[in-house]
Amino acid sequence: VQIFRMLAMTVVAFALWHITLQRLVQQDAASRSRPLPLYVRNLVFLLLALLMIGGFVTWQAGKQADRNHREHLLDRARAVAATLDPALMGQLTGEPDQEMTRSHRQAVRVLTEVKRISPDVAQVYLYAPRDGQLIFYACSMSSRPQEYYPSGLPYEGEMEPNDWAFFTNGIPYVTGPFRDRWGEWLSAIAPALMSPDGKNVLLALGMDLPATILLHDVRIYRTLGLLLTMALTMLVLDFFARQRQLWLAAQQLASSEEGLRHLSTELE
Repeated sequence: VQIFRMLAMTVVAFALWHITLQRLVQQDAASRSRPLPLYVRNLVFLLLALLMIGGFVTWQAGKQADRNHREHLLDRARAVAATLDPALMGQLTGEPDQEMTRSHRQAVRVLTEVKRISPDVAQVYLYAPRDGQLIFYACSMSSRPQEYYPSGLPYEGEMEPNDWAFFTNGIPYVTGPFRDRWGEWLSAIAPALMSPDGKNVLLALGMDLPATILLHDVRIYRTLGLLLTMALTMLVLDFFARQRQLWLAAQQLASSEEGLRHLSTELE
């Protein structure tokens, strides 16, 4: 989409340049052989430079929006993981029959409260690897049953190598946007329970943000870059249009002075 927008802006700029040339260049062969006025060449080079800079600024704006979202989501996930009770986390087993136990209900209550105070977050959950799969241990309650992950449910969806390496290095990270059977998400992962030696992650906390929120903000930031580029382009075109008017006025004045000198010579 961004490439299409930049190509459209380039076509519009080329069309304006072509219209300007048609107004400047005469139809006779002599005028065609004349070099382009200096201000026309400056206009072309300046517009090309402006479009290149505008494309770079637009790309950087979208990248900055993406980075801000990831850092903010990761900070929130780490803060939530730091408040969890290790004793409570250690009682979770990830077995389906633990759904009605006291420890599981307490974990669900805590995660649901986190989701309640973070309305933009779609889901908060605890999971760990087992038998070559990622198994959900607890999940916050949701108004829609399909968004609740019961204990013992295996994860189904796109995965990255870091999803497994995380349990050995313990480095919090943000992954996505990725798609699974529940939707498309941007997820922040942080350690919820570490091994006694502090080297391995026994239980991970995941916090999902709908990818549409991220993509919407990225589009807004990029649109601001495009609008800035369009505004600067219009200012440049207006400046050179005024320069052209001054250039034509100077030509007319020079032509009038030449005619006066010729008439004065004839009179003498």
